Amino acid sequence: MSKLFLIRHGQASLGKQNYDMLSKLGEKQSELLGEHLKDMGVIPNLVIRGDMHRHFQTSAGILEGLSMKEALMNVRVDPRWDEFDFETLIRAYLAELKGDKPTLDNPKAFFSLLKNALTAWSRDEIQSTLAENWQDFSARINDALLAALQHHTHANIFVVSSGGAISMALSHLLKFDAPSIINLNLQSRNSGISEIYFNEQQHYVTSFNGVPHLERGNRKQLITSA
Repeated sequence: MSKLFLIRHGQASLGKQNYDMLSKLGEKQSELLGEHLKDMGVIPNLVIRGDMHRHFQTSAGILEGLSMKEALMNVRVDPRWDEFDFETLIRAYLAELKGDKPTLDNPKAFFSLLKNALTAWSRDEIQSTLAENWQDFSARINDALLAALQHHTHANIFVVSSGGAISMALSHLLKFDAPSIINLNLQSRNSGISEIYFNEQQHYVTSFNGVPHLERGNRKQLITSA
């Protein structure tokens, strides 16, 4: 069977002017993941990424760790794996409820706000014009997932994307409802891996959100979610 690795990007720049940029820690997480996969003998036959800068940087870091830097030019870009626009979503949610935006140095408050905004989005309760509604996002990710699963002749396929997109993809495989998708998203760890075995007839989700490359020795301090 083939194996699909859904990989969340490394830590981005929450609280900075441009979130779509890995932090130094995010770059390190990505390279450590590549080194771990190399040690495990896991070499990608195909790498697909979303069309966001943090996806590009994470792919580059993984391939650097795998000693496959030259393969970066062959990475396939599929914008369908892009994350939903969480910043616009939160602004729309706050504007309609006239709430106060928490400071970004308070992760607990921020994730609580994000959960509320995602819940309202999934229920079609936000009336503002957004780039896509929940159903559009779901359909886009399903299309991207089905396209990736067509490559059943490859042994190992890497998809580098974001927490929301990966959670939505897993929901299509496991038939989760919206609250479960949101909960998966909010517990996604940076550079976390979810693994799926598959062939033309079937698929098996074997792991979610693993960070084995950060769980040994003194690396546990490198585990992040934001």
